Amino acid sequence: MKKAGWLIGGLAVVVVVAVAVAGAAMSGTPVPTEKIVCENEVIREVTSPDKERRAILFERYCGAGSKDSTNVSILPVAMLLPDEGGNVFVARVSLDAVTMAWHGSHILAVGRPRLPKNSILHADTVVEEIEISYETLD
Repeated sequence: MKKAGWLIGGLAVVVVVAVAVAGAAMSGTPVPTEKIVCENEVIREVTSPDKERRAILFERYCGAGSKDSTNVSILPVAMLLPDEGGNVFVARVSLDAVTMAWHGSHILAVGRPRLPKNSILHADTVVEEIEISYETLD
């Protein structure tokens, strides 16, 4: 009889978990899945005049069903580009349409074409004490 009680108790736990997962899926709550793997491809780097930082223009691709994004990050010279989006600028725009230029060691100018607001996903004006200015290129 002890075995039957254990079996019924274990079955009850399985049923409760299955119902919870099914309920979460039906309610729109995300159910944990595998991590999405993204890739960054560096296109161009520009080192600051004091040689302490670099601005990196890169493309980020996160697999089928997602759109590529053009990214800009500022990192210390010795730091590798992390597996994440840009810390300065992220947009859905052609890589060729984005420029970067240092104006002194603490000001980075990012040039880009005129874009609809929904194409710009992230645009900071200060990153790690570096001032970011944006120039519209036409």
